[in-house]
Amino acid sequence: MNKHLGYEKNLLKFLKQMKKLLEEFGVKPITIRIRNVRTGLKGELRINNILKLETFSKEIGFKHIKRKKRLKLRLNSTRKTYKKGESEKLILGFLKECPYSTIEISKKIKRSRNNVARYLRKLEKENKIKRLFKTRHKTEVTWASKNFKGNYIPHHDPYNAIPLILRNGPKTTKEIGEIIGIHRTQAGKYLRKHKKEGVVKILKRTKKGYLWCVSVKRPSSVQT
Repeated sequence: MNKHLGYEKNLLKFLKQMKKLLEEFGVKPITIRIRNVRTGLKGELRINNILKLETFSKEIGFKHIKRKKRLKLRLNSTRKTYKKGESEKLILGFLKECPYSTIEISKKIKRSRNNVARYLRKLEKENKIKRLFKTRHKTEVTWASKNFKGNYIPHHDPYNAIPLILRNGPKTTKEIGEIIGIHRTQAGKYLRKHKKEGVVKILKRTKKGYLWCVSVKRPSSVQT
C-alpha cells in the first residue's frame, strides 16, 4: 500500500486497524512495516508464521487472481512449522497408511533427510516403527508401522524390490527395469549380485534378453 509522505500517520493508523481485524480471525503475530520507496511510503502487514498464513488463506484469502496464485505458491513451497512432537505424530500417521522410505517422508513433511532419519531412529528405539528390509544405504531404508504385515515392493530400493517382483513370475532384465523405473543396465547389476548370492537365477535366454526367476524363497520383510 503506497501513500505520500504527508500521510504517514494515517497510513500507520490504517495498518494498525487492519492488524487488529486480522488478529480477531486468529491471524497473529503480524508485523507492521513502513518504508520509503520512489513513489512515497509503502506500508506492509507481514504474517510471520506459516501456520497463521494458512489460517489467513482459509478464513480471509484474496479475491485478486494474481495474489491468490502467489499465496497458493507460497503455502505449497514454504516449510511448515511444527510444534514439539508433531513431526513424530505425522510420521506415525503416514506409516499407518503404508511403508515409506526416509526420503519420501522427508518430502512429505518438508524436513531434511537427516532430521527425518533422527525422528525415525527415535521412533524405532521406542518400538513404534520398524525397518522393513535390510539395506546398506540410508536413502533406501523402508520404514513401516510396528504391526505392518502386508506385502510391499520398495521401488525406491531396487536391491530388495527385485526378488519380490520375481515372486510374481519370471521377468526379463528390461521388464524389471521398467517396473522399478531404472535402466536395464542398472537392473542387470542388481540381478547379477542376487545371482551370486543365490537368490535369483537365469531361467533361459530369450530374444528380449535373459529371463530371471527366484531360486530360493526370500522373506518379504526383515526387521533389523
